[in-house]
Amino acid sequence: MESDKRKKGNRTFYIAVGIIILVLLTLYTLFLMWLGGGYLEEGIAGYVSHTVKMTGLAVALGALLVYSYRRIESRKEALFWILFLCIYLLLCIYLFRNIILDIPYISRPECTRLEVISWDVDTEMEQYMPYKIEGLDEDGKKQRFTVNKSTYKKYRREYSINTADVMYLPHTRIVMELELGEALPEGEKS
Repeated sequence: MESDKRKKGNRTFYIAVGIIILVLLTLYTLFLMWLGGGYLEEGIAGYVSHTVKMTGLAVALGALLVYSYRRIESRKEALFWILFLCIYLLLCIYLFRNIILDIPYISRPECTRLEVISWDVDTEMEQYMPYKIEGLDEDGKKQRFTVNKSTYKKYRREYSINTADVMYLPHTRIVMELELGEALPEGEKS
């Protein structure tokens, strides 16, 4: 009987520790998203910020899954739990696929040159407004990347800048480096 009390006490302890970790991760993620104010979008900081956001979401959903496991009382509930577990695993694969695929590109990101560039702010979200640079790549396709708020504020009114060399991670599309300049006159190549 005492071992049952000890098991319940251990279970309660693990649940409490899990909830505390979940709350801390959630607060950290909110700090990165909203209090960061668009300053953690480029470079390694942007990659880490993106990874932390996805990890926080996966941990929160995982905690709900673990909590619901303890409430299973019938075979039907067990089948629903297994279904939700499968959905959770597929979601985790979806969330972390691009992050993992970009690991080899961190030291050597892809590069594209944008011409006819413009700056934009997505105002659809109230608390967090991503700042964007967009333009036409070498193939004439429209490309759009999220940049730091400081980059946006520094260059958005520079009308002489009409080209941008963007080094980015191809799967998450996080800008690692941005070089802005003036386009060469028609017919000139560097």
